[in-house]
Amino acid sequence: METIVVGSNNLAECAICFYPILTDKYVTDCSHTFHHTCIHEWSIHRSVCPLCNFIVNIPAFNIELRPDEEIRFPDITN
Repeated sequence: METIVVGSNNLAECAICFYPILTDKYVTDCSHTFHHTCIHEWSIHRSVCPLCNFIVNIPAFNIELRPDEEIRFPDITN
């Protein structure tokens, strides 16, 4: 069973950053859904799911940013 946090706009939200999961979706072995970048960063500090403390092993991802690029979050308005 997959647990997804749903915000007021009916989009699944990442339980780490609280932004809608439009891309970069990652489902853990314990069936919780996050942005891959968020859960990967979380797993560097703690190797357990932030929702249920199940041990997670998140694989690295291949995102290379040029020095002049930055990660941008979508503008979310209600």
